[in-house]
Amino acid sequence: MKIKVILFILLISVLAFLSSCTLEEPVLPSWISQWSIPFNDSYSMEDIAKEENIIADTTDAGVPILAISMKDSTEKKTITIHDLSIKPELDYTGKNIDDLSLGTIGPESSSPFGPSEILGMTPPVGVPFTVRDTVVTVNLVYILYANFNHADIKSGTLELVYKNNTFLDIRSGMEITIYNDSTGQDLGTAVFPNPIAALDSGVSVPSLDLSGTKIHKRFLLEIRMPLAAKTVTLSNEDLAGMAWVDGTLIELKVSSGEANFPPQHVSVQDSTSITGEEHQIRSAEIARGKIELNLENNLEVTARGWVRMLNFVHRTTGQVLSDYVVIPAKSTTPKTISLQNYRITDYPDRNSGEFIDYINFEVNVVTDSSQEFVHLSDNDSVKVEIIPDSLFFSQIDGRVDSIEVVLDPVEKDDLGELSKIDGTISMDSLRMAVNLYNESNLPIEVTLFISGSDADESIEVNPVKIDVPRADDGGMATVVLSVRDPHPNIVDLMAILPTSIRLEGKAYINGEGSAEVGQSIYADYQIYSPLFLWIKETAFLESE
Repeated sequence: MKIKVILFILLISVLAFLSSCTLEEPVLPSWISQWSIPFNDSYSMEDIAKEENIIADTTDAGVPILAISMKDSTEKKTITIHDLSIKPELDYTGKNIDDLSLGTIGPESSSPFGPSEILGMTPPVGVPFTVRDTVVTVNLVYILYANFNHADIKSGTLELVYKNNTFLDIRSGMEITIYNDSTGQDLGTAVFPNPIAALDSGVSVPSLDLSGTKIHKRFLLEIRMPLAAKTVTLSNEDLAGMAWVDGTLIELKVSSGEANFPPQHVSVQDSTSITGEEHQIRSAEIARGKIELNLENNLEVTARGWVRMLNFVHRTTGQVLSDYVVIPAKSTTPKTISLQNYRITDYPDRNSGEFIDYINFEVNVVTDSSQEFVHLSDNDSVKVEIIPDSLFFSQIDGRVDSIEVVLDPVEKDDLGELSKIDGTISMDSLRMAVNLYNESNLPIEVTLFISGSDADESIEVNPVKIDVPRADDGGMATVVLSVRDPHPNIVDLMAILPTSIRLEGKAYINGEGSAEVGQSIYADYQIYSPLFLWIKETAFLESE
């Protein structure tokens, strides 16, 4: 009862207090406060697992995990004919006609002479007539050669045969002196060592050397004739008998002359070195190439030339490369010879296995008969200029010197949900495997450059050098980059979660072996890491 009285008194007091005050709307007070709240993005493992760079895998213990796996490959870089080519220097300037030949001319017969010209009188007919031992001289005997006007003789001989169709006997020691009728030059004297009987069909004399002389087409003969004594009764038929001299010019080589020249021959076999070329070749198939010939004929007669390139053999027929050219007098004739479908080999042993040091060739030129008088000299020449173009090979066996092949860059720039993570991650189990492929049978050294970048940062992996074996030795090399090898910054590269990864490089082909156009060099890579992520940084946002 006492408690109720106290509560009543308090209620009355409050009402009295309120009735004495004015009521107003309340106003909240103002304040300033700062909150530091960490915000972490939320990533759904279900979304991440759907990315093409995320694969299902298992640990060595068989525990299912997710792993990052990124792979790509460069385009195949093929060997081209421009990689397998040489530019040999070959310039053969020709050859003079060292042995200008008139050949053998004759026999030509002298003007005939009878007993009256020999004795200086006409013997009587029908009565005994005595010839005494005496020496007589017979002049005005000529031999005319119709095949030339004149010639400077380097070598050659004159063979004389005395035809005695008279009744006179001639003792041994008859002499015939030969003169150049145009100049009077004494060309020499031929001595007949043996007697010549009456009515002898022909007695020859040792040949007269004409070397170093100048001859014209008409020779003057002076005959010193020792007659043998005899008495004979002559008839008119005896008086009609004649004597003459047959003269044959044998194997004349001239330094110059005006003549109706027979065919002249120029032949040479020569070679040019190719040891200074970029590549050394044992054999090669030619895909493209040519040889330019310039054939210059300085003669006054038409020439016909054969050129044989002895190192070039047709791939199908096995025939040595050769060509035939007609070169008109006093002219130059160009000629192009295609080398397509030919092989280049060593010569003369095509299977020697040695590097080809020389290109061997033959040039043979034959002139037409002049059919009329022309002037020729041994300074005249037929020049054959041989100019090979670059030779492009479809296949080569030998030693290749420093062919550089650029591997075009390959860039992977779609890294999926992982590229959206803000911050850095550590993937200590990460490894990058790079495979290099070589389809040729030449050793290759490859230098690779690997880089990755995001919007703020770029990381380059140390250059990686890889020796790639020949195709016969496997043709593939692999390098694995991880935190434990000399290229640990592959881990640093992936730690920035790059938005793109770039792989590029250069391949150097250098060494012995074989290669064909179309064989390729290329690379591929794979980046792999189990998906264990540790957040390295937390981003903070300030609110107002």
